[in-house]
Amino acid sequence: MMSTTKAGRIIAVALELAGLGRINGVAIIIAAEKTLPRPEITVRCAGITAMVTGVMATIH
Repeated sequence: MMSTTKAGRIIAVALELAGLGRINGVAIIIAAEKTLPRPEITVRCAGITAMVTGVMATIH
């Protein structure tokens, strides 16, 4: 059986709630920022993804 960290469990719950439509992507990023040991990487990746998605939506 795999052991999970507290941060992993919190992120898993946030993703489950997002799947149910209870919270949005911004709340997931905030939860990740608060719980992961190095939040800068997560926030940077989310920001880059948001910018790429915005450009793709504009081009489309």
